[in-house]
Amino acid sequence: NGKDTKTVKGTIGKEKKENGIVVCVFGTNACMPLNVDESLKTGFNGANTSVMDLPVGTYIEIELSETKDGKRKVENVKADINKTVICFTEMSKEGLKKLNDLLASTAGIENNKFYDRSLQVYIEYNNEKISYEELEKSIADAGFHLE
Repeated sequence: NGKDTKTVKGTIGKEKKENGIVVCVFGTNACMPLNVDESLKTGFNGANTSVMDLPVGTYIEIELSETKDGKRKVENVKADINKTVICFTEMSKEGLKKLNDLLASTAGIENNKFYDRSLQVYIEYNNEKISYEELEKSIADAGFHLE
């Protein structure tokens, strides 16, 4: 279509937004509120799902274009139920070792990488073995402060 688009990667945030979603942007510790057309659908967990109905923690890649008046328009969204990004308010060296040990010993987690600059951990997991909620709860229960 010849439009300039940029891709934003992140997860669906806990904050609710009327007529849209809030994305916790991967690689930054920023949240990006985006207006989304309710008719916009994406493949998620084997179903065609409204982007507005994606659960918190869902990993998404969003194609954005800029409208003539400079606003961001969501063109396309890809969702992946087996990936997420979790944000922390702080992380010490000891904490990072504890986090790595916790994730290594948690069934269903296939891969993870911590990003110091943004205080985020990117996690690939098998959602049939562990849900996002269980994953987040086990990290919080281990004493970590989540964003």
